[in-house]
Amino acid sequence: MAPYRAGTYTNQPSKGVAALDQSLRDLAQKYAGFTSRPSALKHSSRFGEFNKGTYDRDNAKYQDYATQKNAILRQRQQAAEYESPQGDLMREQQGAMDKANAANEERYQQLLELSGGLGAGAEQMGATRAGEITASFEQGTSDAHQRLVDLGMANTTIWPTLRAGMEEKKQKALSANAAQTGNAKDIATREKMGIMERRTDSGPNTGQYLELLNKYGRS
Repeated sequence: MAPYRAGTYTNQPSKGVAALDQSLRDLAQKYAGFTSRPSALKHSSRFGEFNKGTYDRDNAKYQDYATQKNAILRQRQQAAEYESPQGDLMREQQGAMDKANAANEERYQQLLELSGGLGAGAEQMGATRAGEITASFEQGTSDAHQRLVDLGMANTTIWPTLRAGMEEKKQKALSANAAQTGNAKDIATREKMGIMERRTDSGPNTGQYLELLNKYGRS
């Protein structure tokens, strides 16, 4: 099984699997009689004379067919991956990650406004963010589990791996938030530019989630 790629699962193809299957059938009908490589024997007379002209014509049609078919098959593979259960889970996780990144950016801007001695405000913001992180990951975990239930995959090995991975990410996010809150309280009296220079926060990325999917694919 090929490794899962983030773009394959999050970038919607222009056509779905069903439409591409129809394209393959239409192509085969259009090139009926030319869907296999022509043989030299077929283009030889009963006296063994080879008709190069008709062979080249039929071979050109076959090459056109094969080129178009391979292009459609590549599109179909991408569409199948996008429509797979892993694709659904990947897009759900990507949405959660985008929300987390947006929340990080919002909180960073709020920290800038806290400069000037608002340490107590920074502490309150940290507590609020901790609650948001917990709620966000719990909702994401619940949604992912329900998705697996709907797909009949709740009892497979993917759920324990996925749940453990999301719990680990939640704890890391909470730890990062606690560190950021403590730092914000210390630097709240410093100038806004100092806060900007020390910015190190970042949201989760798809790399760890892709690792989980790849582990599931190999199990």
